[in-house]
Amino acid sequence: MMRLEKSCRPAARRASWLLGLGVLALAGLPLSASAGMPLQPQVSGQVTSVEGSTAVRINGTTYLIAPNSPAAQDIRSVSAGQTIGLVLNGPAGSSTSEVVHIMHTGVRGGG
Repeated sequence: MMRLEKSCRPAARRASWLLGLGVLALAGLPLSASAGMPLQPQVSGQVTSVEGSTAVRINGTTYLIAPNSPAAQDIRSVSAGQTIGLVLNGPAGSSTSEVVHIMHTGVRGGG
């Protein structure tokens, strides 16, 4: 009986260690209510123009691209006439809000 108990101890220690790692991994996750939820565009419409890698104009309104964001990479594949959605880092009506994600719908406007 003693041998059985001794052989189970390493497995219990390993399980305890893995549980601790799992707790640490979860502790690093964001605690916002939207964590893990799909992004919803705050603004969507037809691209009027793309201003380099710093801004996109949709339906006559210019939205600045947040530096070092996924949108800063995605803006390279956006062109006038596309219909896209924008996720901002603040309210859509705020002049300080910047685009952090661009959602491509694949629809092109006529012209």
